[in-house]
Amino acid sequence: MVICILPDCQGIGGRKERSSVRGVRLNSSFRRFLPALILALIPPHPPAAVFSPSDLSWPLETRGDLSASFGEYRVDHFHGGIDISTGGKTGKRVFSADAGELFRMKVQWRGYGKAVYLRHADGWVTVYAHLDRLENSRLHLEDLLAHRRRQTGDHFPGDIFLSPPLPVTRGQLLGWSGQTGAGGPHLHFELRDPKNRPVDPIRRVPGWQHDADPPVMKLLILEAASPSSFLDGHLRKALIPLRLRDGIYSSDSIPFLEGPFRASLQATDPGASGHKLGLSRLRAGMDDQINFELDLESFDFSENPLAGLVFDLDTSRFSPTMYTYRLFRQERNVLARGTGIIDPAEPGRRTLWFESTDSAGNRSRGQLEVSTGKAPRLAGLEVRRLEHELEISYQLLPGSGEDIAALMGETISLDVEFAVGREGQFQALTMPSRFPPSPFRAPFPHPTPQDSIFLRARLRAGNFHSLWVPSLLKGQGAPPSKHLSPALGPVPGWDWQPIGRGADLRFRLQPALATPPGVRIGSGPVDLDSTWVENGYSVSIANEMISTSPAGVEILIPGHPAGSLLLPLQLFRPDGREPAVWKAFGARLAFPVQALFGPEILALRTETVPDRGNLPVRAGVVRIQPDGLVFRKPVELRMKPIPPLSNGKRLGIFRWSRQRKSWSFLGPIDPDRGEFDRVWIRRGGTYALLEDDSRPEIGRHFPVTGARLEWNWQGKFWASVQDAGKGLDWDGVRFDLDGRKCLSEFDPDRGKAFCQPHDRLTPGKHLLLLQAIDRAGNLSESVRIEFEIASSPR
Repeated sequence: MVICILPDCQGIGGRKERSSVRGVRLNSSFRRFLPALILALIPPHPPAAVFSPSDLSWPLETRGDLSASFGEYRVDHFHGGIDISTGGKTGKRVFSADAGELFRMKVQWRGYGKAVYLRHADGWVTVYAHLDRLENSRLHLEDLLAHRRRQTGDHFPGDIFLSPPLPVTRGQLLGWSGQTGAGGPHLHFELRDPKNRPVDPIRRVPGWQHDADPPVMKLLILEAASPSSFLDGHLRKALIPLRLRDGIYSSDSIPFLEGPFRASLQATDPGASGHKLGLSRLRAGMDDQINFELDLESFDFSENPLAGLVFDLDTSRFSPTMYTYRLFRQERNVLARGTGIIDPAEPGRRTLWFESTDSAGNRSRGQLEVSTGKAPRLAGLEVRRLEHELEISYQLLPGSGEDIAALMGETISLDVEFAVGREGQFQALTMPSRFPPSPFRAPFPHPTPQDSIFLRARLRAGNFHSLWVPSLLKGQGAPPSKHLSPALGPVPGWDWQPIGRGADLRFRLQPALATPPGVRIGSGPVDLDSTWVENGYSVSIANEMISTSPAGVEILIPGHPAGSLLLPLQLFRPDGREPAVWKAFGARLAFPVQALFGPEILALRTETVPDRGNLPVRAGVVRIQPDGLVFRKPVELRMKPIPPLSNGKRLGIFRWSRQRKSWSFLGPIDPDRGEFDRVWIRRGGTYALLEDDSRPEIGRHFPVTGARLEWNWQGKFWASVQDAGKGLDWDGVRFDLDGRKCLSEFDPDRGKAFCQPHDRLTPGKHLLLLQAIDRAGNLSESVRIEFEIASSPR
């Protein structure tokens, strides 16, 4: 018999399997596996002549609920199967869903854990993962695994391809459910078609899921699709809560949209026992038209990077579960159809609708009434000081008028606020009417002529209000602009806000300027004028304004001695046809050809995050925006460490989670070569090179000092471990029992390490020593445990 790790051997029908590990022939010394050898010499029964995916039998001995559905969001990929809950327990029998042949096993620390692969007729495949134990009395899988471990010296040898495969009948025992790999106790089941594409088994097998509950829609997210788009006159993005009324999810608000927009839907499917599942199909459109469809019945493994185009990675997460689906199609997203862009040609009241369907066919529908058209805008504002009044003149942009007020169903009013002095607080000006004709006079309580008066005005109607338009009336004692303080500069809180096909740069200056500042991008002739918003300024930047070479950003200040202020921000638009390298702020990004799905402005900026004390920053912190951007191909990130360094092994690149407010270790590319300062990344976000000075801590453990165990005890020792840095490897907790090492495995999902004594312990006293070591080489304090095994009954 040959246990073969391909590509050195052939599978059924001459098909080759991929692997980098060599095939291994078992010799005569492998006598203890004689039953397996005899079984393997029996010619394998071919799979049944006909395979019907709709006729699969349930793979678990109990009827478990789904804890995860097909196509759900996972970190940078889709969930390729379904997860069947085992009620928090391990040891439930797992059976083959149909007749076939077992051609592959996989054993890894994370991922699928212990898994078996069955090939059925016509090339269909089923996968059973996270098993606690493999069947050994007939298939001898645990024996084969033990032999493979001895051959490789690796406790987790990865893929093991069997040649010839082992015949399996329908409903034959394959193993017992567990929690090996990632996640708690459950069975992960996959169905793959003859092209090795994962397929949703719930949609293929009638009756596998008894589900009558439709998806729950929580939030609709509207965001600008161009720099000319505004919601309610001033917003680029709005989060609109949805409520179920008369069977339809809707909102009381009626937003006013100007320009093209795109939508995303935050929704889940309620599963049994409180589980939240993903959706299977989505549709959206305007009025009676469909402009977007997404179907997640199947996908190719090569399409996993598309998860960042289907889901909004910035707001989707697996734990706690929340999925945000894009209702628009981005470039190269072959899983979706249509554009999903909301861009009505004519102004008026429109209905945006959206549907979501789960794997069982239950459907939910939502709709949102929107008003569309050209929003009213103020073109200018002038003020003149009288003795006890201000005379104010304004102009409306062409196309702004009372017709738009009727469309919104609200009466437009004019808001005017004033501040005395450049740094004063704004107060509402008493107006003669809601919308006085221009010019008009208003009483002014601060007639002192030496004071400068800063005014701002906007149009408002319900939730709508236009951007503020400023005007400055200098006082008699006000200094000229050229005498502004050299200390003038941007306050903390400037922000770069990506929007569809562009971005907004927003910043504040103190004190405020009479003439709005400009913005220069790079050394070329890209000078932009800012507009005044709230207490600051905004500049809209389109994709085509950014070159394919990294460019810095300067704020141009009229009359200031320095002339400009350089922001800690660089912009870049990779060409895609050639590799590109980007160096800034201690980081180096290497982009391969076609690293992005489409043309996109990338922003690299410095970032401030809470200090974690025992994880000192040695390079960075840098933020790559958009945060939810996904790369089509991995991008190399390197960071040059800043001394002092105590130990290079403790270095590592981490990613900051804004949701959890914590760092996640990404790992180096090749720690054996000492390259702790570079990784491959697949998405935007905040990254830093940190030094892990955090020692792991051992918490609760079993047994405890003084414990007295029964004479026939055959359980497992365990210890809880916490580590705030790089974390622990699978063997990161050492159990020394009476001076001998007890093989242990660390489960990072539970934060526990387990060890099973190989032999039954003899009656009397025993000594157990515990110590943890993390990937950075930090050691925990040693824990000494003295316990006793009771004498056996006579």
